[in-house]
Amino acid sequence: AVPHGLNLSLNDKWTESSDKYGKFDQLLGHFDKVVLPYEGQRDWYIKNNFPREKLKVIGSTRYSSEWMSVYRSFSLDDEIKYFSDVSSLKIVFMEYPYNYRINEKIVSEDIRLLSEIDGVEMIIKPHTRNNKVYSEKLLDSRIKIDNQTPSIKLIAQADVVIGTTSSIFLDVLLNDIAFIYPKYFHENIMLYETMEACWAVEDWSQLKSAIKKLKLDPSYRPYKAENINKLKRYVVDGSGDKNVLGRYTRFIQQTIDQAKT
Repeated sequence: AVPHGLNLSLNDKWTESSDKYGKFDQLLGHFDKVVLPYEGQRDWYIKNNFPREKLKVIGSTRYSSEWMSVYRSFSLDDEIKYFSDVSSLKIVFMEYPYNYRINEKIVSEDIRLLSEIDGVEMIIKPHTRNNKVYSEKLLDSRIKIDNQTPSIKLIAQADVVIGTTSSIFLDVLLNDIAFIYPKYFHENIMLYETMEACWAVEDWSQLKSAIKKLKLDPSYRPYKAENINKLKRYVVDGSGDKNVLGRYTRFIQQTIDQAKT
């Protein structure tokens, strides 16, 4: 079993109705090996009584340097412009299901206010899995909603991406797009905040100030490239070398060879 997405939350309870990993021993117990992207996720499995000997940390195939270069080569080959005003500050807001302890009232109000700032153009990207906007208040706003375009395409044309709970923000950070993390939108604690690899804001005033700062200087980042690299080494490279796909290949082959003996 090789998980696709990365869970980057640090708290035990990450939704309103369930613990972080629940009964993973029941879901994955029949597998001989479960490969995980980073050590923190392995520790959570062990904490939830999953057998340590079945777990292997290798890294993230989804965000590995090898795969991302291939993915971007065929994903960004069109010339479609997703934002209409090239002179504006182009913002993508990544919505996420509100049962992930996200405050819908605060999110809908502040995102709407943000979209009304002069010189700003915003696109709401719904959560990909369900491909719909969860907030009726955002649906009733005049903000453009794009549930058709892959996130990677919108990110590539954005000046800034805003959101709380998704590993897609790794793509944002690794491609030097400004990432604003409104931590007051939700109750969870995220790894990119604790590793200081995001622009964390505490309230509406700080969020508005961040956007105004980026309007003046779109290249400004309050976080360091060094912190992004540390985050990448930990969650993408699995604290190993950058050849993530090569390590997966070797591990799979070794597992097959061991099964034959």
